[in-house]
Amino acid sequence: MRITIIATGSRGDVEPYRALAVGLKRRLVLYRWENGAFRAGSEVALSDTPLALLWAGRNVLLGTKRDYQLVATATGAVRVLCTVQAPNDGD
Repeated sequence: MRITIIATGSRGDVEPYRALAVGLKRRLVLYRWENGAFRAGSEVALSDTPLALLWAGRNVLLGTKRDYQLVATATGAVRVLCTVQAPNDGD
């Protein structure tokens, strides 16, 4: 099996980045492809369970039922991008 994630730099340069992000309960678990196998990398604690994950360069954009967050995989820093409000059922 071969998985290649392509990261695009700010100047449009492309470089291969082999990694896997897995959302487990309130955690984001990162794995790196090394020597022909995925190796456990770091874990990032989250405020809620991720429902969707998307690689954005070397960062992970994730959506929960409450908000959208950007996780910097190099540092583990989590930034809330926006909060999702539930629609009013009475309108």
